[in-house]
Amino acid sequence: MSHPPLLQVEEVSVRRGARDVVQQVSLSVSTGERVALVGPNAAGKSTLLAAIAGLLPAARGEIRLDGRSLRTFASREVARTVALVVALQEGAPRLSVRESAELGRYPHTGAFQDLTREDHGAVSQAIRETGLQDL
Repeated sequence: MSHPPLLQVEEVSVRRGARDVVQQVSLSVSTGERVALVGPNAAGKSTLLAAIAGLLPAARGEIRLDGRSLRTFASREVARTVALVVALQEGAPRLSVRESAELGRYPHTGAFQDLTREDHGAVSQAIRETGLQDL
């Protein structure tokens, strides 16, 4: 029995105001696969990622996570499945790698609070698995 792709984007368009910023994009990503989203400035890369993260609605098309429509997820469920790190704006506070990774625990804890031993372990494991421990 084959599993559905981890992420499936089918003919997705995303609007910003009256303008289609992303038009009819389709892609499929399987577990363990790495994908680069490349294009010039203002091509819609960040907008597409925001739609995949559930932060912007798709005007048309369908986004599925593990075979399930993104529209059926609660926002917290999406946050537990999809992580989105945006480029820092000039003047934004600089976070360490550990502090950035710790922000990813929010959907699991439910509040910005002191992290538990389990949270610290998950953060350390994520840093090791991504090879960022020297940063």
